This record gives sequence, structure tokens and C-alpha cells, in this order.
Amino acid sequence: MVGFIILMSLLTPPKECFDFAYGLYRDGVFTLARDEFANLVREYPKSPYGEKAEYYIASSDFYLENYELARDEFTKFISTHPSSKFKDAARQQLARCHFELREYEKSISIYKFLDTPDSKYWLGECYYREGELDSALYYYKTVPLESSYTEYAIYSAGFIERELGHYDEALLSFDRLIREYPESALLDAALYYAGRIYYENGDYDTAEERLTDVGGKYEEEASLFLGHTYLKLGSYKRAKEKYTSLLSGRYCNAGILGLGDVYYTIGELDKALAEYKKLEKNENLKNDVAMRIGRVYFEKKQYDEALLWFDKLSNKEAKLMASNTLYEMGRYDEARDRYLSLYKETDDEEGLYRASLSSCKGKNFGEAERLALEYLNRDYEKYGAHIHLILGEVYYEKGDYTKAVEEYGKACEDVATEREGLLGLSYAYEKNKDVKNAINTLTILVKRHPDNDILYKAAELAYSLKEYERAIAWYGRIEGADFDAGKVYFDMGRYGEAIESFRTFIKKFPMNKKAEEAQFLIGAAERRMGDFGSSIEALDDLLKLYPSSDYVYNARILIGDNCFDMGRYDDALVSYKKALSLLPQPVPTDAMLAINGIIDAEYRAGGLESALSLASSYVKTNPHISDEISIKAGDLAYQDGEYNRAAEYYNTVKSSKLMPRALYWRGMSYYSLGNDGRAEEAFTRLVREFPGKEVTTRALLVLSDIYIKKDDLKDAKECLIKANNDEALLKLAEVYGKEGNPGEAERILKKLIKDGNGKTGDRARIELARIYIESGDTRNARLNLSVVLDGNNAPLKPKARFLEGESYRKDGDYKSASRSYLMVNYLYGENEFISKALFNAAECQMSLEKSNEARKFYMMVIERGDDSLLVKDAKNKLEEIK
Repeated sequence: MVGFIILMSLLTPPKECFDFAYGLYRDGVFTLARDEFANLVREYPKSPYGEKAEYYIASSDFYLENYELARDEFTKFISTHPSSKFKDAARQQLARCHFELREYEKSISIYKFLDTPDSKYWLGECYYREGELDSALYYYKTVPLESSYTEYAIYSAGFIERELGHYDEALLSFDRLIREYPESALLDAALYYAGRIYYENGDYDTAEERLTDVGGKYEEEASLFLGHTYLKLGSYKRAKEKYTSLLSGRYCNAGILGLGDVYYTIGELDKALAEYKKLEKNENLKNDVAMRIGRVYFEKKQYDEALLWFDKLSNKEAKLMASNTLYEMGRYDEARDRYLSLYKETDDEEGLYRASLSSCKGKNFGEAERLALEYLNRDYEKYGAHIHLILGEVYYEKGDYTKAVEEYGKACEDVATEREGLLGLSYAYEKNKDVKNAINTLTILVKRHPDNDILYKAAELAYSLKEYERAIAWYGRIEGADFDAGKVYFDMGRYGEAIESFRTFIKKFPMNKKAEEAQFLIGAAERRMGDFGSSIEALDDLLKLYPSSDYVYNARILIGDNCFDMGRYDDALVSYKKALSLLPQPVPTDAMLAINGIIDAEYRAGGLESALSLASSYVKTNPHISDEISIKAGDLAYQDGEYNRAAEYYNTVKSSKLMPRALYWRGMSYYSLGNDGRAEEAFTRLVREFPGKEVTTRALLVLSDIYIKKDDLKDAKECLIKANNDEALLKLAEVYGKEGNPGEAERILKKLIKDGNGKTGDRARIELARIYIESGDTRNARLNLSVVLDGNNAPLKPKARFLEGESYRKDGDYKSASRSYLMVNYLYGENEFISKALFNAAECQMSLEKSNEARKFYMMVIERGDDSLLVKDAKNKLEEIK
């Protein structure tokens, strides 16, 4: 066989060999063509066809995509035949070989010096693959019209502009391709990407035009974005159709998401949730799905669930929504912290604004102010008006109404916050006692925003400013004005006018739901006026006119209360029992209104034993509210001085809700019996198990007294520090004094004088004066006492004057001391210090050697007889005087 081929080669002339090889090459039979060209070069190395054959060998390898061979062959050819007429073609193909082998720099170095219509296109391709998009774009845009790649260059330019975010420029290229090359193979891609850009730019109508015409391999993608477009256009039925069409293809999951989005948008949240949850376990979509599910739960106000889903994600949107969720849940401190974290991560001004808003809503006004001012100092603008609204709220709550006026005024300048700004401004003027501006602002507010909410708030504020007629006028612009006017009159204590307004309302709107309340309030107003009989008549009318009213139960209770206050205890019992009979079985907790009334009426009619017996019967028949009834029984026993029985009732309470009260009164019962040990047990448990309750604070004060009795000052101090109110701090100062630490006592009392209210400050001054007297600083003692004596706190003046006498006595100024002691008796009426003051005055008179005066005051102590020890001492003193 080999011999035959050699023979044929020897027999075939070079021209025929070339023509045969070229014919194969021209017909695309490149493998055989290459072999023939190679035989020609090998057998006829000096042939005039050798140069051409060498070129076609390389070119055959090129078309066979043997780019490495072709590269080497073209390189050798150009080097061997620098003047060949095939040189330019060889260079062009060599550049393409470098391109296909990703040797882009070498390819670029050749194309730059090729003066062919296609070279600029291939330069663009090289630079694109090198990642040099700007250079690629330049060459794509300079491809001449005669190039065979013009439409590809136009498309590629648009594609790169899109990647660079130059959407308007990308649209110019895509729309040009659509317009000038309607038969192009790239038409579907251009239509698709143009549609995408129009969609992202918010031009949904044009997006629909482009995407509707897409076919080929982009048809499914286009259908997906057509669904998105229809969703934006509000064409929900067509959106559902497009998304549904994707369910059987490769965009099935996107179709499911789209259907969920349609249902979410139209408010069918359960259907949306069902669609999203189909993709819950999809690894590729789990983040998108989690975000959507979180939003559904957020809209459903199922905030705990929403937060769980948002917290699965770490992107900015999810963090913002998690923060919003905490805000809606009222967990403002947590919301603020999350907003701030987001702000620090992204430098997004919304995070800082919302952190300030959360602090404000959470009543952390100092933090709200700090964050708001930081926002303004950063020169942010988007939420500036809202920030001024926050600052207005902050300064209002802090009591700096002048600054509040300033900030609310700035909020009024923006249409987005004008309504709330004007309302806040009105309240700030009211607090600043600027009634004129408050009313003027309200008038502007009502004129510009005459919605019911504003009218109500304006009327309420006008009422607080004693602008009653204006309040009534604004109520008059709302349906039910007479009813609301009646409530204003009722709250003002103008019960006659309230009754008149309610009766007018009932006459106009007898079937209105509020008419029932109006009739009930007529009865309540008559009762407030002390006309119990008329109150009973009005409430009886309610029972006749509105027998199914929600107020029937309360009406029966009020009738019972009226009878009770009239001393008609049997009638009261009947009414309370009728009220109780209205309730379903088992009775709800508000049955205690009736049961308490029944027990109280029985107590007045039959005494304690009868009332307690009745209470026990209700405990048996209503075990689910037995704790409430036991508390009532305990209270009756306690107020009757039956402390042991009271403790027994309180001991039966099991409810955690009522346990703090039961423990407190159990402790008080034992304390009243002098059983400090059992009292301590009850109070200690209360403090341990219910540290935040109001009764716990009261228990801590009593518990401190128990410890003080035992001289356990350490535990007493711990109790008082935990209680941490003015009363506790006063006692704490006293304890520090007892343990010989007057400096700490003085520090506490001075702080109370500075920070406490007037009455607390006066008590602190008295205690501080006592410490000064003991230390010999009588001057400062009297300075503090003079503030109390010159003030309006009448109950404290006897003690202050007594201590004034003590201070003078400490100085040895018996005359002034005696005068102060005697003022305790003659200036302040009956008080607990009189006997002691008279005795001390007598002692001062003895020191002044005025025994007649002393005798007179000792006798006054004896005649009063309210202090047995002092009476005994006074008698002894009289014996000495004799």
C-alpha cells in the first residue's frame, strides 16, 4: 500500500497534486487535504506550489481546530515566507489561533496591525476575555459596517454596557440591533436583555413589548420576567398564567416563587406561604425563600415566626426586616441595637434614623437624642424631617418644650411630616403654656388635615386647654358628637351637661351601639352626682331598652353599688346576684365584681362570719377563681382585725398572678400579730420570687423594720437598697445613722433633697437636721428645719419645730428651746409630738430655774395622759419640785 502511494506520488505531477489537495480543502475535507498538501511539500520540496501548500497545511489545521499545530505552522510560514501573498491571511489566522488558545496578548499584538474589517471585532473579543471591558467596548463600537461581525459587535457592546451598569447605553445597542437586524440570530437575546433593562428601569410597558416577542432559547427566561412585569403592572391574572407556564420546565422553582409573590401582593398570605414553603429545602433558593416567608409572617403580624426566618439570613434586607420586626413587637432596645449594627456595617442612613426612632419609642430619650443629632451632624438628608419629629418628641418628653417647639416646627416644613409636626407643635405649645399658639396651630392642623383622628386629637387638646367650646365644635364635625361631648363633660365632672348630651345622642341615634354606653354613663353620672335613686332609674332603663347590651352586667353592679351606698344591703345583694347570674358557667374572672359586691353586702348585713361563710361557699362552687375569693375573704378578716384568719385565707392562694399580693398581706397579717418570724418568711419569699412587683417594694420596707428590730442593720440596708424609692432611701439614711455612719446618711439625704419631690425633700431635711443635731452642727440643722417650717408641708411642721427645740437645747439656749417646744403645742393642733414637747419645755424651764412654769407644763403632760412613760416621769419631776 505504501509503495502504491509512493508510486502515485512519483507518477502525479506537482500541479495535479496541488489541484487535488486544494479541491479537498475547498470542499472542507481538511484532514485529507492536509495529508495531500503535506505529501506535496515532502515529495516536491522545490516545487513552485510548496509555499501555497505550506499555507494550506496550516490553514487545514486551523479549520480542524488543531490550533496549537496551526499556530506553530503559521508562525513558521510567516517567518519562512515574509513576502508571501498569503502573509496577511496567515497573520489573521495566526491571531485567531492565539485567541482560541487564550493567548490574548499575542492575538492582540497581531490584530492591532491588521487592516481588515473584522480585526476590530476580534480585538474587542480579546479584550473582553482579558476582562478589560472598557477597551473591549471601544473596539466593538468601532467595528465598520462592512464587517461580517457588525451585528455581533452591536450586541456585544450592549452586553458589556449592561455589565458595567450603563443601562441607557446598553439599550441604545440592543434597540439598534432589534431595529436594524430583525432577522439576526441574536434578536431574541437582544429583546430579552432590553426587556430586562426596561423592567429594572421601571418602564414596565416597554418591558412587556420587548419580552413578549422573545422566542428561542430565551423564551423561558422572558416568560419569567414577563410574569414579574405583569406583577408590577398589576395584571395579576396574566402574571399567574406566566408563572404557571414555567412549572413544567427548568424555571419551575422561579415559577413557584412568582406565584407566591402574586398571592403575597394581592394579600392572599396563606396561599403565598404555601407556595414559598414548597421551596423551603431548596439549597439554591433557601435564602430567597426564607426572606419571603419572613415577610409573609410579618404581614400576618406573626412577629415571632417572622423573626425566626429573618434571623436565618445575613444580608442587609433581612437584617433590616429583623430590626423592623423587633420594632413592631415593641422590643425597642433590641431593635435599636440591630439598626445600629446595620448602620455600622453598611453606613446606610436609614439604620441610624430607625435606631433613633426605636430609642424614642422605647422611652430611651437620651439615646434617641444622641442618635438623632449624630444623623444631623453627618449631613444626611433623606430622613431629616423625621429626625426633627423625633427630636420634637424627645424634648417634649424631657420637658424642654421650647426646644420641642423648635423641632416640631422644622418637621412641619416637610409635607411628609407636616401632620405629625403640627400635632406635636400644638402639644408643645400647650405644655409651654402658650395657649394662643397652641390653638392657632390646632386650627391650621384641622384645616389642612381634617380627618377624624386629627379632629379627635384636636378636640382632646382643646379640652385640656380649657377651650371647651372649641372642643365641642370640633367634636361636632364627627358623627356621634353629642356622645363625645358628653364624655368630655363626664370627665370634667360636669355631670348634668354630660347627662343632657348623652340623652340628646340617644334621641338622635337610639339604635347606635354607643347609645347603650351613653345610657350606662347617664346612670354613672347620676351616681357621681350622689343621686343614687336617679342612677338606679337610668340603669333600669338600660336594662329595659337594651336587654342584650354589653353594659347589662356592669349596670347590675352599679345598681348594687347604689343600693349598698344607700344602706339597702338586701337590695344590693339581689342586684349583685342577678349580675352574677348573667355570666356563663364557669364564670369568668370579671365575676369577682359581683362576688365581691355580694360578700361586702353580706358583711354589712350579717357580719364577718356570715360573709366568710358565703365566701367559702363561692370557693367550693367556683374553684377556678378560688384564689380571688380567698384574697377577698382575707381582706375582710384583716380589716376586721382577725389577722390569724386573714393569714389562713392568704395561705390558700396558689395563683402566681395573685401570689405577690397574697404573700404581702400574709406577711402583714403575721406582722400585725407580732409574729415577725412568719412575717419575715412571707416577705422574703415575695422578694425572692417576685422582685419587680409594687407590693415587693412595700414588703422590703416592712422587712427592713423587722431587721432593724433585730439590730440586723446589714440585711436592713440590703432591703432598702433593693426597694430604692424615696421612702426606702429615707430609712436607709436612718440605718446608716444607727450604725454610726452619719457621712453616708448625709450623702443620701442631700441627694433626696436635690432630686426628690417637695414632700420627700422636706422629710429628708428633717432627718438631716436630726443628724446635724447629734453631731453638734445645730446651725445647719436649723437651716434645714427653717425650709420645712417656711413651706407648705403642714404635717411635718410639728416634728420640724420639735427638732428646732432640740437644736437650741443642744446649744444650751433653753429659752429658745422652750419657745420652740411650746410652739409645737400651740401652733399645729393635735399632733404626736405635743406631750414630749411639753415635757421638754418643762425641762428647759427647770434649767432656767423657773419651777412655776415647769410645774405648769408637767401638769399638762399628766393631764394629756397619752404617753404613760412621760406621765410617770412628769409626776416624779413634780415630786422633786416640791
